[in-house]
Amino acid sequence: MEQTIRHRRLYAFYRSKALNSLMILIYLSLIMALHTRNDFFLMCAAGAGVLFVGYALWIWIARPRRIAINDWLSNVSGLYFIYFLAVPWMKTPNPWWYIAPALIAIPLLFIFSLNLGDEDFEVKPRK
Repeated sequence: MEQTIRHRRLYAFYRSKALNSLMILIYLSLIMALHTRNDFFLMCAAGAGVLFVGYALWIWIARPRRIAINDWLSNVSGLYFIYFLAVPWMKTPNPWWYIAPALIAIPLLFIFSLNLGDEDFEVKPRK
């Protein structure tokens, strides 16, 4: 059965490789800021947030014809969001709950920067 996409720009927005990578960076920076109480990580999260807003505005205002999407990275970003919500509630003294996601995310982001699983999604298909 073929999938019908009703709003192609919204579909590309949620699965965008750049936006999902930035969201992972925001989650990691905020988790590390909670653990270390260091303002540097808050500045990193703020910088990634500014880049996120800029890219999102570019998608909606400039209306590019093609956007790189990655479904697997989108799913991983969702898992990092759930992890970001769960860990602060646990109030665990073990620092590995904060260090492990960063150690996993660094090679993940490097691997996905090599265009593995990317799809050049055409937002405005040619007729």
